[in-house]
Amino acid sequence: MDLARIIADQRFTPVRFSEGYDVGEVDAFLDRAASAAASPDPRDAAVLRAELPSIHFAPVRMSEGYDMQEVDDFLDDVLAPALAELVPDSGSGPIDCAVAADLLTRTTPALARFGLLTPLFTRESVDATTADAVRALTGGGDEGFRRRAGIGILESAHLVPHRGLAQGYVQRDVEQRFARVLALLRLR
Repeated sequence: MDLARIIADQRFTPVRFSEGYDVGEVDAFLDRAASAAASPDPRDAAVLRAELPSIHFAPVRMSEGYDMQEVDDFLDDVLAPALAELVPDSGSGPIDCAVAADLLTRTTPALARFGLLTPLFTRESVDATTADAVRALTGGGDEGFRRRAGIGILESAHLVPHRGLAQGYVQRDVEQRFARVLALLRLR
């Protein structure tokens, strides 16, 4: 079974007048999932498997979204079992600190201007928090110390709301990115 092809070929029914999942979020996740499934590095699929239970998509109304039941069924009935087959269970333990640091640096939140319709954080505050967390996760000390330090930095992050004309990071993307890494670091 070519999991990357199954993910890439997956299509969902668009809905407009009932609640659905945000199309952009679902498509971005599927792109990431297909890349992880196709990656020669088995850690990518392992991270995806660990991350899957914490994936949540924003609901949309009165704009195009994907049928929620179809998306949930695909994740639960197709993707989760395929990942379980592809990646043996590692005891559901937390992910390695280096993998968490890689997740923080590999993805960048969406950029936008003018935070009138979409709340934004300043790029500087997000980049500084990310750099601090990566340093903590990859620095000295044992794995437990680095994990606690990384969690502490992400939990206590002081992200500055964006004001002005320069670009800022979309608040929801930043919060989801940090929450995803925190959830993976806390897995027991």
